[in-house]
Amino acid sequence: MVYRPVPRTDIIRDGDKQDQPAKHKNYLIQTTGKASAKAKRLLHALGAGDAIGGITFVATLTNTQVARLSQQPWIGSVAEEQIMHTMSQATAVVREKVQPQTWGVYTNKKPTKAQADILWLLGADVADLSVRAFELELTAVQVERLKTHKWVKQVAASTQFHTCAPGQSASGAASTPPPVADFSKIDASLSSELQNRRHPDSKDIDLFISTFIVPNAEQVAELAALGVNDTGRKTTLFTAKLSQNEIAALSNKAWVKALRGSNRARPC
Repeated sequence: MVYRPVPRTDIIRDGDKQDQPAKHKNYLIQTTGKASAKAKRLLHALGAGDAIGGITFVATLTNTQVARLSQQPWIGSVAEEQIMHTMSQATAVVREKVQPQTWGVYTNKKPTKAQADILWLLGADVADLSVRAFELELTAVQVERLKTHKWVKQVAASTQFHTCAPGQSASGAASTPPPVADFSKIDASLSSELQNRRHPDSKDIDLFISTFIVPNAEQVAELAALGVNDTGRKTTLFTAKLSQNEIAALSNKAWVKALRGSNRARPC
């Protein structure tokens, strides 16, 4: 199948309801002319190999990534590799046989328009540019290349995203999406602990909680409701045993300075 470019819509694309389930295949990508620096950056993020003849690239892509790449004005065509027999001997090609995984991509701050371009091509919903966490189906090459960007804080195998339809629980009833942690406040040991959790509501993670100032009455009440220790003292350092979802929610509180694993010698 050959994909021809369609008129490009605004960069804030919402939904892409026509997208099919992610299934990676190898594609030959041809640009309308010699690829610009911006085009090369985007193709590199998608996992493309070096240019062949200046205008042809090969990458392993999902259906969503193919559909979105085809909307770029500088794309001539995107074709499944097996139907392009003349390119079968091409070199500098990135091909992957491993099935893609779901990854959580966390940025240091809200993405810029250029960064949103990359995330959108990879399959992210960037309708809300204030979001700093994205769930993506990525190949190993795409993961490694994302990690090289300074604006990407972390790329981790997703264990907290549910497998049900968005907004539904396993029983089919409507549910509230799990909170997304602000990893800029979470240290490496606690971050690793969170990413390896299978039960996000299990209240068994020991941690230190540091606040910017002594919490006021309302904030103390929030901490006490979570079962945080020492809420009766005028302090900015607390200990607690919380669940993954509770930690994620707490990390988004403006008055919370840092969250750290309790196995550290120096808490906060």
